[in-house]
Amino acid sequence: MDMQIKTAKPCDEGRILDAMTLAFAQDPIFRWIYPEPDRYMAGIRGYVQSFGGRAFLHNTVFYIGDFFGVAMWLPPGVLPDEEGVVRAFDQNTSQERIGSVHETVEQMGKFHPVDPVWHLAVLGVDSPYRGQGIGKALLQHTLERIDKEKGVIYLEASSTENVRLYQRHGFEPTGTIHLQDNPITLMIRQPLESSDLSVPLQGDKSQDLNVGGKA
Repeated sequence: MDMQIKTAKPCDEGRILDAMTLAFAQDPIFRWIYPEPDRYMAGIRGYVQSFGGRAFLHNTVFYIGDFFGVAMWLPPGVLPDEEGVVRAFDQNTSQERIGSVHETVEQMGKFHPVDPVWHLAVLGVDSPYRGQGIGKALLQHTLERIDKEKGVIYLEASSTENVRLYQRHGFEPTGTIHLQDNPITLMIRQPLESSDLSVPLQGDKSQDLNVGGKA
């Protein structure tokens, strides 16, 4: 597979949303919020567009192959479209669950760093292409740039399977919030020297990941 990392343009947004709809189809957080297929299809697109879409304005949306994997980075000082995120939840989440979602979003806001940081808003790989290093390549691509800038990175991991991989790349947990029985891990990464990147953890064989952002 061609592992060249490309920069997405605004005209690619539809394909980015399609790819992330597939990437998060089995994500425990999003499928609790949107258990019904029709609600999921509408809700996840609105969420990704609102949570990571401003990255298009800064040329910080990257992909590999035919949008097999995508990373959406928000530079320091750039925040998600919070109104759009809430709207994606409100319009597509059942009345029985929306209260828990709102509570989780409020808790997430309390963990977000006060100082400007890089925010890895969305990172996903379509399931048939996992295990080929796509997520790892997308992650390392921008980590190298941010380390040169001595930047700090924040993310929210919506799957426990991904936390060790992030730790392998220098991220440290700062807290955990639960949406029902599903944990969301908040993580921070301080700038590293190049020799410190991607230190293997014992038993860690994962290579691809999804990061889901708030809730």
